[in-house]
Amino acid sequence: MRLTSLCAAAALAGLASLAVPAAALAAPHATQARHVQGKASSHGHAATRSHGHGKADPLAGQRKGTTAAIAAQTRSLTRLLAAEKASTALNATDQAALTAATQRALDALAADTAAAGTTTTRSGLHGLVLSAVRTSEVARAQDAVVRLADAQEAAPAALTQAATDLQAQVVAGTTAGTDTTAATAALADLATQLTALSANAANAAGAVTTILAVSPTASHADLLAAVQAAHTALAPGNLALARAKADVAVVKDALGH
Repeated sequence: MRLTSLCAAAALAGLASLAVPAAALAAPHATQARHVQGKASSHGHAATRSHGHGKADPLAGQRKGTTAAIAAQTRSLTRLLAAEKASTALNATDQAALTAATQRALDALAADTAAAGTTTTRSGLHGLVLSAVRTSEVARAQDAVVRLADAQEAAPAALTQAATDLQAQVVAGTTAGTDTTAATAALADLATQLTALSANAANAAGAVTTILAVSPTASHADLLAAVQAAHTALAPGNLALARAKADVAVVKDALGH
């Protein structure tokens, strides 16, 4: 497997920025918005008749804006799904599970779009926009976590090969009388970090399972809990990976690469 170019620190920062404003994530999803719609239909017949008998729709402008907002999220996740399908950094199992999860998010957005055409209250339309945003955030959190976990899984093979190659060069340098003290120390630490990275493999796999179990219609609390759990599970591996990359850089610098 090739070593992914993802920077662990930047990726964790990406996880931290997943949350949209609390009001948006806490808003009712399409199912709840449709419940509001149902109440409006049963207690507000005048509004329903106005929309259903050819009269001007008093919510036409907001309805159009709602549909456009959901469409923007749909386009964004469609691009995300295409990138996931084309990725060579994901292992086959996780790629299949991740693309299926993103497709479920797109299905949820389609349901929101359909509901936008029949919702009869301003609050209901507003709720649909917020629910679409949250669905998008779920999909992006899932993408970020799976990519980080798979980067950790792929890294040891490439780093081990790099360590083997560099070790031979360090030996050659030592034989030639070059001071390889720094390079030797970095190689020793690289071995330690590879051990730590491998030891965290089960935690990384667990993070994938946890995040992919989050429904596209999940509450803010459920999404936040899953992201925090993933952050905790992936953190040791991300730290080990960052240190391992730094060790490789030290060795190469010491060898004059």
